[in-house]
Amino acid sequence: MMTTPPVQFWFECASTYSYPAAMRIEKLAADKANQARQLQADLHALLRTWYGYRWHTLLGEVERAPQGEPSAADLQRQIQAPLARLEADLQAQRARPADLRQPLGVLLRAASALHRPAAPTQPLSLIHI
Repeated sequence: MMTTPPVQFWFECASTYSYPAAMRIEKLAADKANQARQLQADLHALLRTWYGYRWHTLLGEVERAPQGEPSAADLQRQIQAPLARLEADLQAQRARPADLRQPLGVLLRAASALHRPAAPTQPLSLIHI
């Protein structure tokens, strides 16, 4: 609740205007206090309306949120599918060198077999000059 600040008023007993001024300021102060109380009540009612509106708007947003946003499980599934494809591609790439080495080994053995008969059967002798 809003408290009204105290009013300082100087009353001079010798003045002929002090008593009528005191009577008039009392009435003005009472009117201002009533006006302040009325404004406070009006503002309180408006704020209740505003906060009620905001509260119900936010509740509607919260209810719609699961429908509009993907869940964590959906996001995980979306990420795991491409990841599984990448892992399968990686395994295929890792197996490829082994698949290429096997025919290469066969070719190298065949080439080695072709070169063996061409090798001299007797050791070469060194010539001294």
